[in-house]
Amino acid sequence: MQIISGHRTKIWSIDADLEERYLVTGPTDPELRFYTIKHDLVDERSMSKLNGLEDVGSENSSLQNKWEVLTLFDEIQRQSKDKVATIRFNKSGNMLACQVAGKIVEILRVLDETESKRKAKRRIH
Repeated sequence: MQIISGHRTKIWSIDADLEERYLVTGPTDPELRFYTIKHDLVDERSMSKLNGLEDVGSENSSLQNKWEVLTLFDEIQRQSKDKVATIRFNKSGNMLACQVAGKIVEILRVLDETESKRKAKRRIH
């Protein structure tokens, strides 16, 4: 189990895209947090034992790393200040709907890694 902190308020909705690349959290505050999901969760210590290469000094580090499944990827400020009621990715994972407690649904386009980097470069220059 991994405990993720960062939101200053309660989280009301969580969703992952169908390919399980990203997990998004929707809290009471106006900030959505995107996390990347790591799938290569092989316990290195167990693999080392199988290969006859047990490293005693790396026991604590491999035990810590195997639980680190989520990594903060991005934070997005929502337009609405109301609490999130529901967050859902579409089937292809390129759109995210965020319904708030009122009558508003915000639709966000999820950029892939190359689009995201290109957009970030434009902001800098």
